[in-house]
Amino acid sequence: MPAEIARSYELGGAACFIGANGYRFFQGADAYLQQARAAVSIPVIRKIFLSMNIISMKLAPLGADCVLLIVSALKLQTKELNSLANEIGLDVLVEVHDEKELDIALQLPNK
Repeated sequence: MPAEIARSYELGGAACFIGANGYRFFQGADAYLQQARAAVSIPVIRKIFLSMNIISMKLAPLGADCVLLIVSALKLQTKELNSLANEIGLDVLVEVHDEKELDIALQLPNK
C-alpha cells in the first residue's frame, strides 16, 4: 500500500513524497519508506519528529533523499540531526513556526 500511495502522489504531480516515521502515531514503519522509495522517481523525504531518531537516522537512512527536521519538536537536537544528515549525505528541510525557531534554523550549517 505505501508504494501505491507514493505512486499516486507522483502521478498526481507531486514534487516529492514525505514519509513520517514513528508507527505509534503515524503508522510510518521503516519498511513503508523503503517501499515508497522503490516505487517512485521523485525525491523521498523522511520526516523526523523525535530526537531518539538520531540513532535510526544514522543506521537506516532507508533510501530517503532528504530529512525534514521540525524545530519545535526537536529543539536543541535540531543542530545535531542537521549535522548527522549532512554527514550521511541527506539534504535537509527545516520546518519553523516562529522567529525564535527561525533563528535556530538560520544558524544551521549547509552541506
